[in-house]
Amino acid sequence: MRGIIWKNKSGITLIILVVTVVLLLILISAGAVYSRNSIDGMKLTQFTSELQIIERKLGIIAEEKKLGSNAYDNIGIKVTELPSADKIKALGILEMPELDIPPEEINNFILLSADDLNTIGVSKIKQDVLVNYNIQMVVSFTGITIGGEQYYW
Repeated sequence: MRGIIWKNKSGITLIILVVTVVLLLILISAGAVYSRNSIDGMKLTQFTSELQIIERKLGIIAEEKKLGSNAYDNIGIKVTELPSADKIKALGILEMPELDIPPEEINNFILLSADDLNTIGVSKIKQDVLVNYNIQMVVSFTGITIGGEQYYW
């Protein structure tokens, strides 16, 4: 009896399998990088949007203060009255050159917690911020890290 001879061998060779797996890995890694960049971009957009919302409310409060309102005077903690560790962090943030805050205004900043923000009518924001009613400026106390960089505004 003679053995069967296969003339047309079909199937996946090891080389084709390896090439396919390598191509799939490249596509998956490219997708992961793109997804990470998209997520970081969304986080940064949310972060800056929250600060802009607070800044708008700050403008309203500043106008009310100009008209003599003292309704917001007891909300938050002045930078000069913060516990030492928080004070050091706040001053470190406020003295960053890219923020360009006049030195005479640094001690006029107030730390508002997420609860304080809710009290003044800005809800659903989970970060603490430093605000200055005089120059109508908001700087994040919490900050956000994206791609190894720390952002405060």
